[in-house]
Order: sequence, then C-alpha cells, then structure tokens
Amino acid sequence: MSHRIYTLLLLVLFPFVVNAKVYTTSFKVDAPNASSEAVKVALYDSLIRRGWTVDEQLESQTIAHLHKRNTKAKVVIDYSDTHVDINTTGSRTYTTPGMSPSEPVVEVDRPFNPRGWIKNIVNDTKRLLPQAINQVSKKASQEPSLTVQLKELKALHEDGLISEEIYLEKQRLLLQ
Repeated sequence: MSHRIYTLLLLVLFPFVVNAKVYTTSFKVDAPNASSEAVKVALYDSLIRRGWTVDEQLESQTIAHLHKRNTKAKVVIDYSDTHVDINTTGSRTYTTPGMSPSEPVVEVDRPFNPRGWIKNIVNDTKRLLPQAINQVSKKASQEPSLTVQLKELKALHEDGLISEEIYLEKQRLLLQ
C-alpha cells in the first residue's frame, strides 16, 4: 500500500475525529548533508519535546497524536532528506449544558486545525536538524564497517581465541 493511501486511510478512519478535515503543512529540508534518518530523529525529538505521543515510526513516515484538555490532534508525517509533509486532523469538544438540571450535558466534536501546534513542530524540527545530522553521522562513523568486522573476526579465529563453530556463526550473522 502506498504511503499516500495509508496516510489517507489513517486520517479518515481515526476514531475520535468526526467529519475530519485534513490539513497539510509542507516544508523543505534546507540543511546540507541531511539524511532521511536525521530528519526522522529531528521530527521525533520535536514531537516528544512538545508532548506528542509517537504511535509509529516507519521508514519514511511518523504517526503521532496529542490530547490536551478538550482538543485532540493526529499527525501523519511523510518525510525524506529534502522534504516534509505534515498531514493533520484535529477536533475540539464543546459541551453544552441541558436546558434543565435533569437534562444531560451534550458534547459535540468540531473539526479543529491545530496550526500553532504544527508551527511549533516545524520550527523545532528545523532547529533540531543540525544536531540530528551530527548524531546520525557520529553513530554511523562509530559503527565499524562490515569488512573491518569480518577481518577482526577472522583474526580472533586465527589466533585461536574463538572456535570454528563460533567463527562460522558470527560470520553468518554479520553477512545477513
């Protein structure tokens, strides 16, 4: 299933939004050397710092929601190393007291565009992106390459520090 169809299905079928309108906010990733992994890290950090609950993180999509007082919102964020699309649905619950004390309180959900919340996510993501790029590149540089790992494993085997069985098992795991 394509990301667009998946996004629309999630937003349309999301249970708390009645007559949901989908609001889309897009921005270009201007940071040099940005990778989709760095964008993912920056988005995640900005969502968490603002109190959002991240429901799912896919390869190029993040899904999150936020409930504050009488307002609920859900975002499905599609991203790459150059572009971010934030698709949002939201609702606000209004309560109306009954005409008399014996009549129940009526609650009505109305569509709501959480523009301010989305603006904060965009600004935070742009601000956090340079740190995320450094974090991702540092992590990648700390991980030894496959060739180096295989050479180290072979040296351990040749020096008699690991058995043939362990050598073959570790080699198989590395090559998977």
